[in-house]
Amino acid sequence: MQLKMNIFHESLGSSNCNARHASHAFTALHAERGAHMILDQFGVIDVHGDDAERFLHSQLTNNIQTLKEGSVRLAGFCSPNGRLLATLLVWRVGNTMRMLASADLIESLQKRLSMFVLRLKARLINATNNLIIVGFAGDVSASLSRCFKLLPNRVYSMVSVFSEQLIRVTDADKLSRFLWIGPNSEIKAKLSALDSIHRSQQADPILWDWLDIRAGVPRVSAATSNKFVPQMINFELIGGVDFRKGCYPGQEVIARSQYRGTIKRRTVLAHTAHAYTGAEVFHSESLSQPCGIVVNSATAPNGGMDCLVQLQLSTLGIGSIHVGSPHGPTLHITDKNILF
Repeated sequence: MQLKMNIFHESLGSSNCNARHASHAFTALHAERGAHMILDQFGVIDVHGDDAERFLHSQLTNNIQTLKEGSVRLAGFCSPNGRLLATLLVWRVGNTMRMLASADLIESLQKRLSMFVLRLKARLINATNNLIIVGFAGDVSASLSRCFKLLPNRVYSMVSVFSEQLIRVTDADKLSRFLWIGPNSEIKAKLSALDSIHRSQQADPILWDWLDIRAGVPRVSAATSNKFVPQMINFELIGGVDFRKGCYPGQEVIARSQYRGTIKRRTVLAHTAHAYTGAEVFHSESLSQPCGIVVNSATAPNGGMDCLVQLQLSTLGIGSIHVGSPHGPTLHITDKNILF
């Protein structure tokens, strides 16, 4: 418990530091041409080879064989006990399968997945250093139209121009959002032009984390890897699991949870004074054992932290919930029906 408390108090300093940047970040959302953020919190793995599609289909929670050009799919990679080791976005780049995941999981994810390639013709490459990932949010259509003749108009649809991809992701707080992925030097040159000529405003990447939370899109990182069955973070509700596809690691556990009605934990949107990803939360009527975990957290516009928090359903509506320790900051649930 002492170690957890030390980590918690260290996080207070971190969140206070983030708060100093938050005001500018949220102001940028309402700039004339929206805002863009360089998202170093993500990394990329490319899977090459004739069997790349077949291999990923056998390992991930979603159907990769039906993934078409111009579409993007949420998926998870799980342990044999059905716990998510990573959450992913997956799409095609020519004959290559590309995966976007939390940057702090890329090396371990590449290593673990490579163990299961066996005789298949598939090779996993960490492409993070060669690419840049940029998030756009707000009134960004005019800016992006300078670089793309057509913009993707459906969530999880994509347009490609040479080696660059533009992906429409889930809106947040009625703001359109896009991910732009491609070669580092090429995109940086285009961003410089957007900044100087078209008044596109660069913002702190913490803004993207907050927007993901507001959109109800959970991201498994190193702090939460191997802690959640997909349903605990509502992952099947946002299209991250296909229950009709064939086997993959953890499939039996995940299917059993779904069809036997044994889902006793879900994820809700909440607010608190301080929190950090991976923090345990405690209920006032059962202080000895945690009742959930902070899935993701980010500085909120008016101070404090907004969070996605996985909780036991039995704790909703009674007593109080606290972050980090039984006597930590109170967690205020702002939307318990965010997705389910």
